[in-house]
Amino acid sequence: DDDDDDEDDDDMSDDDEKKKRKKKKIKTFSNFSTSQETKFGKEGIKTVHDDILLAKLVPGQEIELEAHCMKSIGADHAKFSPVGTCWYRLVPTVYFKKPIVGADAKVFMSECSDPIPNHKCFELKGSGEKAEVKIKSIRGCDLCLERIRELSGETGWDSKIAVLKKRDHYIFTIESVGARKPDVIFKEAVSILKSKCHSALGRLL
Repeated sequence: DDDDDDEDDDDMSDDDEKKKRKKKKIKTFSNFSTSQETKFGKEGIKTVHDDILLAKLVPGQEIELEAHCMKSIGADHAKFSPVGTCWYRLVPTVYFKKPIVGADAKVFMSECSDPIPNHKCFELKGSGEKAEVKIKSIRGCDLCLERIRELSGETGWDSKIAVLKKRDHYIFTIESVGARKPDVIFKEAVSILKSKCHSALGRLL
């Protein structure tokens, strides 16, 4: 009988422990939708892109997630950097060493404009021997630049056209991972670089 009483006491203590655990259990959210609006606002917690697959679950399965938010900068660790990839190049410029007129103008337009309709990089003015190619966009598009590079390598054209690079004009390409927009990242990077330059100058003076 004493043994039975001991078993009953053990059962009661187990039940009490379970009740205490339930009371102490942290409330979790079952989905990333309206249930979070009261705590995190209308935006809530969500992925940067809606088409990102997080996990595949079978019926009855669930994910219990505990997340800790930590703010830092890329100088501490690469995982805090908002930039995916970043690179720059000098701005290419189409340069005519001499006027492209007459038969050369027709060849140039056929090589560098056709078959693209309503092309806006170059235009042909006049007709016959008076026909002349005019540059509408000195920067040109990638397709035109590549065609002009090829044409400038042919005999007779190397003395007429060239693709140069502006040494004081850069094209920055920034791919963001989503935490911040590329234009914001660029402006903040320039601001940080500016402060570092002021700091370096202060030490020299």
